[in-house]
Amino acid sequence: MKRCVNLRYVALPLLLGTAAQAASVVWPAVEVGPYSASSYGISSDLSSGGGAAVLVDVLPGPGPEFTLQSFYMTIGIGHRWFATQYGAVLDASALLNADFLLNGDTMEFGSIEMPYNQVFYLGFSLDEGPLSGPYNNTPDHYIYGWAALLWNGTELTLVDSAAETTGVGIYAGTYNAIPEPSAAGLLLAGLAAFAMRRRHKRRPSG
Repeated sequence: MKRCVNLRYVALPLLLGTAAQAASVVWPAVEVGPYSASSYGISSDLSSGGGAAVLVDVLPGPGPEFTLQSFYMTIGIGHRWFATQYGAVLDASALLNADFLLNGDTMEFGSIEMPYNQVFYLGFSLDEGPLSGPYNNTPDHYIYGWAALLWNGTELTLVDSAAETTGVGIYAGTYNAIPEPSAAGLLLAGLAAFAMRRRHKRRPSG
C-alpha cells in the first residue's frame, strides 16, 4: 500500500525560513570602476552610514597570479575587505583570521594574490546603524557581503555581488543568507513532526 507524504510539516518551516532570508539579501551590492590606468575603486553604498570604498592597484606578477594592493579608503564608515572563496560563511567568524585587503578597524592596507582569468571572491563587512562610523566600534550590526571579480590581464570587472543586511551573514557566491536560530528551529520542528507522524502510522494496531 502506497503512503502519501504530507509535506505540510516540512514545507511550512522551509517557506518561512526562505521568506525571512530573501527579504534580507540584496544584489548587486558592489560597484567596481577604473580610477587610473592600473587602479580601481571597489565600493558599496548599502550602509545608512554612507558609502564605503577602497582603491586598489593591480600589480601583474610573473606567474599565473596578480596582486591587489589597497592604498586608499573612505573613512566615513567602518568597513573591511578580505579574500574569500565560493560557499564560505561570511559573518563575524570570517573576520577572525581573514586575509585582509583592507581592515578599516585598524586603518591597515593590505594585499592579496589572485589568479588571472578566473573568478575570485572578495568578502566585506560594513558597519550599520546609528552608531556606525570610523571612531565607534559598536555599530547596531554589520552588513556582510561578497563580490565576484575577474582580471583578464587588462581589465578588472565585476561578475556579481550580494549582501545580507540584517547581520546574520551570507554564503559567498550565493544569494542565501545564513539561517537564523529561529529559522533553523522551525525546520527542526517540522522534521520532528514529520518523523513522529510516520512512526505513528507504522505502529501496529491492537
